Amino acid sequence: MGYGIATRAGRSRTGIILSIIFCLLIGLGILAGLAAIFITDQKFKSEAVETEGTVIKTHKENRTSYGRRGRRRNYDVFVATVKYYGSDGEEYLCRSKGDKDPLYYQEGQKVKVYYTKLNPANARLDSDVKNKDLAMVVGLAIGLFFIVLSMIAWIKRRPFNKFEWEKRRLARI
Repeated sequence: MGYGIATRAGRSRTGIILSIIFCLLIGLGILAGLAAIFITDQKFKSEAVETEGTVIKTHKENRTSYGRRGRRRNYDVFVATVKYYGSDGEEYLCRSKGDKDPLYYQEGQKVKVYYTKLNPANARLDSDVKNKDLAMVVGLAIGLFFIVLSMIAWIKRRPFNKFEWEKRRLARI
């Protein structure tokens, strides 16, 4: 019927190979997503102009995230609004992504702002760029973990039956 030969207690060869392929696809998917984010980020950095902006306002925002089993979690972040001037001399505003530390941004504080020449309203703060680098490293580690896990599982897979294993070993000689 095509159920496969049992290699471990209750697991077929097909099941093991499918789980190896599944782990490999997860790892490759994570790495592909990170590559897309990295390419768009590098494109922004290559086109970006650095300028200095001033924090004009900070306020508290209530945000919601959903964890395991749909549990809702509310938390507060402190968002800064930064005023900066583009190369065209016009005034623009940029908002930070948010920080849990209320003292991270102070009104009147000078911060680095990166914007594109073609669209000066498209801007990012220096602290937001630094946080993305850490997320990239963590995502890269997770993606590589899944790929290495699938490679180890592929190398270590062997039949459960000792006599079958011995036949394969003798066939190699």
